Order: sequence, then C-alpha cells, then structure tokens
Amino acid sequence: VEGPDRYLFGEETAMLEVLDGRQPMPRVAPPYRHGSVEVVTDQVAPASGHDSFEGAADVVMAGTGAGHEAPPTLANNVETLANVPGIIALGPQWFRQIGTADSPGTVLATVTGDVHHPGVCEIPLGLPLEELVALAGGPVRGTRLVGVLGGVSNTFLTDLSTPISYEAMRDAGSGLGSVSFRFVSEEMDPLALAAGVSRFLAVESCGQCTPCKLDGLEIAHALDRLCRNRGTATDVTTVSVRLGTVAEGARCGLGRQHETVVGSILDAFPEAMDQHLRHERAATEPTVIAATAYIDDEGERVDQSIVTAEPAWSGLQTGPANPPAATA
Repeated sequence: VEGPDRYLFGEETAMLEVLDGRQPMPRVAPPYRHGSVEVVTDQVAPASGHDSFEGAADVVMAGTGAGHEAPPTLANNVETLANVPGIIALGPQWFRQIGTADSPGTVLATVTGDVHHPGVCEIPLGLPLEELVALAGGPVRGTRLVGVLGGVSNTFLTDLSTPISYEAMRDAGSGLGSVSFRFVSEEMDPLALAAGVSRFLAVESCGQCTPCKLDGLEIAHALDRLCRNRGTATDVTTVSVRLGTVAEGARCGLGRQHETVVGSILDAFPEAMDQHLRHERAATEPTVIAATAYIDDEGERVDQSIVTAEPAWSGLQTGPANPPAATA
C-alpha cells in the first residue's frame, strides 16, 4: 500500500486510515474503532434519525452489532515479518541463539552523525552503543562523543555503554524505535540539535490535537530564535512552559515525543539556552532533522524539503491525485 511521504504514515492507526483512502491522521482507538473497520457496540445506538455514526474525519461508522463481525487488523513492522520464515523453518531456539533473553535476534541499525562510516548494519540485540560506534569507525576527527539521539522518538542518551535491546533502552528511559542512531560529538551545538528536532516534529504534527501543533510550533520558533542568538528570556520561558503542555490530550505519541526528546537534549545540556541568550556561543542554524535520502562514502544525505516545509499540511490529498512517496 502506498501513501503520503509523511512521518505520521508510520503511526499504526494513521496507516490504517491511509489503507481506507484517507489522510494519515492518527485515530482515537477505543472504544468504537477496531482495525480497519469502523464499529460500535451493542450498547450504543446511532443518533435519532440516523442509521450510522460519524467518526472523526467524517468516517461513517457501522451500525449496532457490527463489532461482532469486524475482522481484526494486525499491523507489524516489515522487519518483524522478515524474521517469520526463518523461525518457522528452523524453530524459535535457532532465533534465540543471538541477542538477549528478552530481546532475541538481530536488528538493522542505521548509524549516522559524527562517526567515520555511517550506514546500515545488522547487529545482534544486546550490543552496547559504544561497540556500534566502533563498527562505524569511531568518532570523526578524533573528537569525543557526548551522546546519541535515537531517531526523533526516543530520549537523548549520554551513556554509550547502554546495550541496544528493548529492556536496556527501557531501563535507560529511552527506547529502540526504528533502531536509528545519530551519534553526536562535543563539537555539536546541542541547542541547534534541539531546534532541529522540534521543527521536524512541529511540521509533521497533523494538527488534530491543538497543543501538539500550536505549542510545538511555539517551541520550535523559540528555539530557532535562541540558536540564532536572536532570542530573549521570554523564549527560554516559552520552551520550558510549552514542553509541559505540548502532549496534552494527544491521540498519538508525537506530542509526547516532542516533550521527551527535546526536553532530554536540554536536560543533558542545561547551559545551552543561556549560552546563546548571553551570546557566549556562536549563532547557528537549527540542525536539519529529516528522513535519510541516502548514505554514501561522504556521509548521510537527508531530505532538505523539511527546511521549507509548511507546518500546516491538513489539506494534503491522498490517493491518485497526490503521487505517493512511501510504502507500508
């Protein structure tokens, strides 16, 4: 199934919306939406004079009793499905020979940032982050790495001895996500990194949840001004306050990502905003955080369209009128 090239197309319920020919708008899952079919329970009847329910995004919901006939919809990552043939052919014990007890098997890890050889490699789960750095040729220019950003959905980590497994990442207050790691060195401007992540998440927010979109944009704009040395004390306050409200009432995880990822970068470098506020650090532009276009011998190339992307994309059309650029 092909769909729009948007970050939220990877969110499970948004993907189900695209399967039904709509925009990648995350659903409020319970209690009347199950899988790819709109249903209601026997205890709830349509409004007087109507045979059906209207859900969000003007979706017609099935009438009373449909919940008993609605087929289940199972959504899995393609990497999960790729493991199934080997497990069926060779058995679960074969699969569990590699990895940890709680995280068996291998994963494809995308490695970018301040390392000599960025790329994609298959690694056993349980491999420490620092060993992944070694596989990627170590830090560039002989600098010291200060942390790693796990995509735009997981807490910034400074402990590179952390094993790459579901349980270890959870215990560290982070997560595996898509197993994409951007390693950053001491030469990085942490505020520029935070501003780049914030802009990406604010632009990719679908706008269904007002705090996620509007508070997210406020955070992004304030961080942008600060890292360019044009900010004020009000911008510092805005970032602090809005990080506490951006996830309110969220129907998917994007608002929470904004709060935790940007907040964790600023927590790791508590002096970052004040340094720019006092012009103690050179003005800089936000780091471009976007989908990886390709990786070659010269490093990672990202989709630069995020730099000029409009934050309001609710008018995006799906289907034949809008040439798809992503596949689920």
